[in-house]
Amino acid sequence: MISIAVADRHPMVVDGIASLVRSDGNYAWLGSAVTWPSLIHLVALQAHGGPAVAVIEPAIGPSRELGEGIQGLIELGVRVVLNTADLRPVPIRRAVAAGAIGVVLKSDPREAMAAAIHSAADGAFFTSSEWAQRLVFDQGLMPRLAPREEEVLHLLATGMPRKVVGRHMNPPVAMTTVVTYINRICEKYREAGRSISCPTDALFAAARDGYLDLGGDYPEGSVAAVAS
Repeated sequence: MISIAVADRHPMVVDGIASLVRSDGNYAWLGSAVTWPSLIHLVALQAHGGPAVAVIEPAIGPSRELGEGIQGLIELGVRVVLNTADLRPVPIRRAVAAGAIGVVLKSDPREAMAAAIHSAADGAFFTSSEWAQRLVFDQGLMPRLAPREEEVLHLLATGMPRKVVGRHMNPPVAMTTVVTYINRICEKYREAGRSISCPTDALFAAARDGYLDLGGDYPEGSVAAVAS
């Protein structure tokens, strides 16, 4: 018997997976949650015997909580399957690096979810489609940014003027070094075939890849400061 828990903020998604679980005698429905703490509590309280699988929508919490949440589930012996409409490769790859064992896109058929759950229960990695596989593995889909380059982007995205970004890095660096990082980021995106004419273009490109979440992590209007 495979115990199933779901974390998703959309009731229709939860109801669909619950229906799938209840129609299959190999599954046991544990319930659903809308936050990482409530999901981990649910699984720790109810999962018992046999494999347990958690089907997760990464957007249930801030992107910074994703890796820690997945690792918390793994420590409880739970296999994690992502179920997402987010087509940004960075969050998906970070979830896989943290231990997620399956990726299902919400646009893929219902049968893909059943296959992902069974594969996860067997300890085998699964992707629901060719596009899901590309999001996980295709190295040409996005440039790889170094941690310090990401740090510069995050600080710029808060609205911090470029001339003071270096003081807020850990450890601090000179402004000339910040400019070097920005130039490297822009060049990496140009090499990846993106049209980049200024740092603001690079910031939006990084957001589209999932390095940044401009919709929730930064003050409204702060992006304009990147060009300052």
